[in-house]
Amino acid sequence: MEYTPHQQEAIDHLDGNLQIIACAGSGKTQVISQRIVNILREKGSGGISPANIVAFTFTDKAAAELKDRIHRLAREQLGSDFGLAEMFVGTIHGFWASSQASAIWAGVAFFRCAILPSRSIRA
Repeated sequence: MEYTPHQQEAIDHLDGNLQIIACAGSGKTQVISQRIVNILREKGSGGISPANIVAFTFTDKAAAELKDRIHRLAREQLGSDFGLAEMFVGTIHGFWASSQASAIWAGVAFFRCAILPSRSIRA
């Protein structure tokens, strides 16, 4: 697939957080999916696994599409989608609820979550 310069910039940004802001139909899902597969390919030997990746979307429907796309690209480009169940792809509300439930289940009395600043690319 051919990407625009801004899309390629986002795909090639492998270190740190990244926020993508773009209009509907601009290729956000494809860009995020390709970036995640590239991170796993390039950083996997350095200890980055799917469990280290969090991808937020606004809706559950968008999250389902993103998960499907990541799995497809991983199978095509990495030869397997093994371990991708460890990655969180969903809404920020779902992430918070999942984190809270995990903390409660683990017996953590006080749970705190920080969202770090991200680099933003507007396409």
